[in-house]
Amino acid sequence: MKPTDAPPVFRATTETLYLLKPLMAEFSELSGYGDPEVWHTNMQAMMEAGMAESFYITEKGKPNGEPVALMLAYIVPCPFSGETQVWEQAWFVTAKERGQPHAFTLLAELEEFAKERGCSHVWMAHLDNEFGDRLRHILPRFGYKPHQIYYSKEL
Repeated sequence: MKPTDAPPVFRATTETLYLLKPLMAEFSELSGYGDPEVWHTNMQAMMEAGMAESFYITEKGKPNGEPVALMLAYIVPCPFSGETQVWEQAWFVTAKERGQPHAFTLLAELEEFAKERGCSHVWMAHLDNEFGDRLRHILPRFGYKPHQIYYSKEL
């Protein structure tokens, strides 16, 4: 459920996706994860194929305002059941907007989108950092439960 004071959520198109690059640069700098140029190219291709969505909130909710929060998701079939699922790939609010309801508004938008698409699950991930520590306590309040833990090794 979206907060009552929720700002409007916009959905990026392949033509407007570039507007989110500054947010992805900030996300990449804080997380050490990803290159905004590579992200843009790949996300655009996935959106064209109907495999990804990009939701965002702008400063003061203005349609042409600067994006200040985003939620990126992939739409994929589960290889084991064939059910369509949504996988969150990046969920970020710029530092100057933290404390606003943007993160929860985007989460509610993602869940609505998943239901509209007939998805069986929404899968959320988080990095192993201070934000991840907070999300480990917040996500269960919204009905999420831990399912898998991923490990990675740089080669």
